[in-house]
Amino acid sequence: MRDGRNKYRPPDNDRAILSRRSLLELAGLAAVTAAFPPVSVMAKPSASSGATAPGVGPVMEKVSAYMSEARGRALPTT
Repeated sequence: MRDGRNKYRPPDNDRAILSRRSLLELAGLAAVTAAFPPVSVMAKPSASSGATAPGVGPVMEKVSAYMSEARGRALPTT
C-alpha cells in the first residue's frame, strides 16, 4: 500500500479485483473461522432435567430454594 489506497478497493486499471494474495488471505480467514465454534454453541446450557447445573454451590441452591418459596408469599406492607 505504497500509494495509500485501500487494499480492498478494486484497482483502477484492468487487473483482476481478487489477487492471489487477497485470495489466500480470505482462504486463511475462512479456515480459522471454521476451526472455532461459535460462542453461542459453547455457552449452551446442559440439557439436564431438574438437576442442578455443575458448578452450582450450596449457597446458590439455598438462595434458589428461598426465591422459589417466596413466589407464593404475599409482599409485606409498610
